[in-house]
Amino acid sequence: MTQKELNDIFEDPKFPFAQRYAGYVKTVCSAALFTSIVPMAMLFSLISLFFSYWMDKVIMFKKRSRGVAYGPEFPMEFIEFLEYPMILFSLGNIYFMWAIADFGDDPTNYALSIFGATIGILNALL
Repeated sequence: MTQKELNDIFEDPKFPFAQRYAGYVKTVCSAALFTSIVPMAMLFSLISLFFSYWMDKVIMFKKRSRGVAYGPEFPMEFIEFLEYPMILFSLGNIYFMWAIADFGDDPTNYALSIFGATIGILNALL
């Protein structure tokens, strides 16, 4: 039996960085989309992210092996992707105001929502 085979047998499972980052993005995007109708969604999202961070940290340092080194590009792409929830928030606000609140008779509500969505899209593209 070789050393590599022994290492594979006795090494802890590798930490799933990509899956955990995907979970964080899913949580943030879901909260951004539904914050218009459930304002507490952002608070629940922050609490969930806080506990997930600490649980992942403990699991990563105590129960898992490092595995593949991703480099600094992976977290930077994750941070850059977090510009898109602003668009989801704006579009969710427009949709839910249209579907539920009916914007009322004041057209400024609609104009402000469109302006916010435009700023979010420009921010993500530039």
